[in-house]
Amino acid sequence: MPKKILFTLPFAGGNKFSFRNYDSFLKDDFEINALELPGRGGRFSEDLLTDIYNVIEDLFKQVEDKLDRDYVIYGHSLGGLLAYLLTLLIEEKNLNKPLKLVISGKANPSMKPKTIKHTLAHESFTYNLKNLGGMPANFFEHPELFDLFEPILRADYQVAECFHFNEKRKVDTKISVLYGKDESFSVIEALEWKNFTHHTPLDFQEFEGGHFFIYNHIQAVCEIIKEP
Repeated sequence: MPKKILFTLPFAGGNKFSFRNYDSFLKDDFEINALELPGRGGRFSEDLLTDIYNVIEDLFKQVEDKLDRDYVIYGHSLGGLLAYLLTLLIEEKNLNKPLKLVISGKANPSMKPKTIKHTLAHESFTYNLKNLGGMPANFFEHPELFDLFEPILRADYQVAECFHFNEKRKVDTKISVLYGKDESFSVIEALEWKNFTHHTPLDFQEFEGGHFFIYNHIQAVCEIIKEP
């Protein structure tokens, strides 16, 4: 029997290596297919995308020939929003839907961003990124690396911040929401994901930590991914 597929969608600035440490916990059950956007990693030579619907079309092209197998979609932060929109598109096309959708580090899609980051001046942009966490402590000591990374991150922030939410469109897929207790958004804003799925009750689980709590709880996150 073939393994299930796990499609992973990383946070802003992330790439196909963002969840590489998950493999040791999932390899017996899943083939991990790390989706990657243009302008980074193996697609570095391609133009960055800043329109969310162009991003979703790109992602759909990466998965459309693999949807005949059982699969799960997992996204963190921006990746959570993209995972939800990708699932909507798959369902609208009447294709084989995911076994479930796992979303971490993301408030529900109706929440407007509290800060518009993609237009911040360089100093403010860097300060904001340092406060968010998730980057190696010495990363900011290498300006040449940050100069490569900054346009990618700004493009990804623009994707998320310019998304205009119009209506609460529910997926037929079960959603599991993972929330860090020290997140910048409230637990109520996370629980509102219940209005975006026909499955009830919402599978909601809290973890110690902030926005990047997932890296301190890898095994627990993987167990949730494996749950039916």
